[in-house]
Amino acid sequence: MIVKGKESQEKLLEGINGTADVVKTTLGTKGRTVLIQEKYGLGFNITKDGVTVANSISFDEEYLNIGSDFIKNAAKKTVDEAGDGTTTTSILTQSMCNNIFKELELGKNQNELIKDLKEDLEMVVKYIKDKSKKIKNTEDIKNIALVSSNNDLEIANNIKDIYDNTNFNVVIDVVESENDLTNYEI
Repeated sequence: MIVKGKESQEKLLEGINGTADVVKTTLGTKGRTVLIQEKYGLGFNITKDGVTVANSISFDEEYLNIGSDFIKNAAKKTVDEAGDGTTTTSILTQSMCNNIFKELELGKNQNELIKDLKEDLEMVVKYIKDKSKKIKNTEDIKNIALVSSNNDLEIANNIKDIYDNTNFNVVIDVVESENDLTNYEI
């Protein structure tokens, strides 16, 4: 199937929106879980992890998958760089793409749009740097872990304890437990 022009843009946007609309249901502590059928119909997985949800989405049409991959790549880059925030990234990417397509539809020159986006990027990076706060202690880490773990105080306290006992010189590797207990080893 060969698709050009407006039709290709619409297909790409459909894939972007289809993926982001599912992923964004998982946002925040009150986010919803998503049931994912595992490959070959060999079971199900229930999660509210944005990048896991995004990676499980596929469409029958190639152009929709290309749009979906755009969201997946943004989420993957975020998890690789920051470790969290994939759902927020998916929502922001969706919003930006919808606005870009609107601008193009209204006749904005693509080169001007790229220039504007680069200028906007510089402003956003500066804003984030100006508003960011340094992590000063393990209580700060606990608060971040509390958000990342959907308000699971046990997990947040465990992460704080690990950092208390390692003086920040550690990488935490999370693995699924064989039972329903949460524990850690240093």
